[in-house]
Amino acid sequence: MRRWGRHAFTLCSAVSLVMLVAVAVAWVRSYWWTDQLVWTRIDGNRFLQSARGHLWLQMQLGDLSGLPPDDFGLDYRRFQPYSPPHSLLSFYGPDDRFVGGSSFRRAGFEWYTLEDGNGIVVATGVARCSSIALAMAVLPLAWGTSRAVSYVRQRRRKRAGQCTACGYDLRASPERCPECGTSSTVRA
Repeated sequence: MRRWGRHAFTLCSAVSLVMLVAVAVAWVRSYWWTDQLVWTRIDGNRFLQSARGHLWLQMQLGDLSGLPPDDFGLDYRRFQPYSPPHSLLSFYGPDDRFVGGSSFRRAGFEWYTLEDGNGIVVATGVARCSSIALAMAVLPLAWGTSRAVSYVRQRRRKRAGQCTACGYDLRASPERCPECGTSSTVRA
């Protein structure tokens, strides 16, 4: 079971590293272009876009059944760069149909909702790319640190004449560890 845990940790670290690179590319690119990916469905739109050092995820609920079938699906758009709104009310302006909403701001992450009488109409999540990159860097750094510690431990054990896998003293049996069965020529 421990082996599967190690493989899962390595896989999660690799996925996190790929996401870190993608966020870094979007971060740098967001100062030249605002990239927007729009997914239009019959129940509303979903947006993912970059905006001057931020990533912006938005969901607009509503009945879009009146649109032609060609308008549904994924669409990519590119604009001149702009900053994300600091309030959805400042983005949408005063509108009588919105009766309430909520907001959350903490550690570079923001969440806003606007509601009409029937429930949530617009939900927006905004995050600084630096905050996302920091979160994505945790697993790759932990993986690299664990590998470095393991390498140093194996070298120290090898110099001391111990088994590199379990640390058993190999002076009496230098070719194979009697404790764990590891060959002295094979590293753990």
